[in-house]
Amino acid sequence: MTSTRNSFMPLPDIQSLEDRRGIAIDEAGIRGLHLPFEIVDTDGVRQQTVVEIAAAVAVRKDQRGTHMSRLVEAFENLDGRLSVSELAAQFEAICRDVDASHANVELRFPWFVQKIAPVSGIRSTLDIRAGFTVAGARRRPVVTQNVAIPVTTLCPCSKAISRYGAHNQRTVVSIDLEPGEPVPIDELVMLVEACASCDVYGVLKRVDEKIVTETAYESPKFVEDVARDVYLALRRRCGDAGIRIHVESLESIHNHQAFALINGGE
Repeated sequence: MTSTRNSFMPLPDIQSLEDRRGIAIDEAGIRGLHLPFEIVDTDGVRQQTVVEIAAAVAVRKDQRGTHMSRLVEAFENLDGRLSVSELAAQFEAICRDVDASHANVELRFPWFVQKIAPVSGIRSTLDIRAGFTVAGARRRPVVTQNVAIPVTTLCPCSKAISRYGAHNQRTVVSIDLEPGEPVPIDELVMLVEACASCDVYGVLKRVDEKIVTETAYESPKFVEDVARDVYLALRRRCGDAGIRIHVESLESIHNHQAFALINGGE
């Protein structure tokens, strides 16, 4: 049994010991941390969700390691609220808590969008993969916004060469935006859906399926078409922001995926 005297003895701070190998660590931290948060988007929309967190800091060449438990505590200290407009300030607070000059924080979470079926009016919920990466110097971080939005695309070639019908598939449009003021997630969803053959819905009745099928048929799109249309729409919306678009179709008649990538519009 540990004596009372020993239980109050100071414990060694091993991470802070001097390291003499002279090699700095670019990033050391945690990954796979899940915490409940209320996300407050730039348009004031709030959602309760679960955020998956990865966070890392630089380790000086003369320092053995970082205090990773302090990274967890830093997120606990946010009291369950993440404001998109305040991400830079919250990033600085996290760096201050762990005494870091540079850091890299990745936040990933499901964001839920309410969909209304086009004829029956039935409501359903569509989950969007969303997130933010905040990285760089403590007082000058770069904020990158990430979303992955499912849509429907119908193959223009299949439509052109077939006597009837055309194959369609679910397609995921992934967007990275930086820097500048993040775009409300709901707005990004509507922008991307307008560039696809048709929306994706959680629940559809037969009358809805007819309209959705015909809508896609009347608007055939290759992945290249969607990538270009989304890029142009984002350019009009975001101006000089850095834009990366990745469009990937889960092909329905092939045993592979098809994709297109625009990285800054070069």
